[in-house]
Amino acid sequence: MSASKADLPGAVVAMDRLCRIYHGAIYSFIRYRRGYQHHDAEDLTQGFFGHLVKNETLRRVVPGEGQRFRTFLLAVLSNFLSNTRDARNAIKRGGGSEPISLDALMAQNSGAQGPAEPPPEDKVFDRDWALALVRHVIDRLRKESVELGNQALFEQLKPCLTEPEVPGFYGICALALNMKEPTVRVAAHRLRRRFGELLRQEVAQTVLRPEEVDDELRHLLAASAS
Repeated sequence: MSASKADLPGAVVAMDRLCRIYHGAIYSFIRYRRGYQHHDAEDLTQGFFGHLVKNETLRRVVPGEGQRFRTFLLAVLSNFLSNTRDARNAIKRGGGSEPISLDALMAQNSGAQGPAEPPPEDKVFDRDWALALVRHVIDRLRKESVELGNQALFEQLKPCLTEPEVPGFYGICALALNMKEPTVRVAAHRLRRRFGELLRQEVAQTVLRPEEVDDELRHLLAASAS
């Protein structure tokens, strides 16, 4: 995990990359799980990544302790939000209002049926993290396809990367692309294989040891489907 090696020249680049990939997951957690308004959530998201850089927080990810990077980051984020809230309360002393939890609001409006049990925060964060990762990999794959002159092919076949195969899908793509169906099937197979390679590359950036990639990949793919 190069982002945790703050003394290396590539650390700044790694941190910038981390911010771009997982900005959405961090924002969603703050906005929808903690109930902050849009502008506050944006400010807190930027403040959190600034906190990581300023305090060299990623140095605490110690190889060999078996801690998943996303789990560590969620703990740091929760602590950051708690400290920020405490600091604001110390300044205002009742002058402001606490953010409204969407879970609490839903519970109040559920009537006699009782509140639905909300999923644990770590499960929601894992799902958002996984979806952010998949979106990033699809963007990488799109850029590669554009560079190879295969953008139209990519856009037609993109659904097969993340969705169950629909009967007749390849025939429809073949007609749209003016290609033979067997050729389209081969192209789809290659695209899925490359998607898997890029996904493994990205996951490898967030674990401490290469042997952890498969377990992390399985966990995140399950989280993204939940």
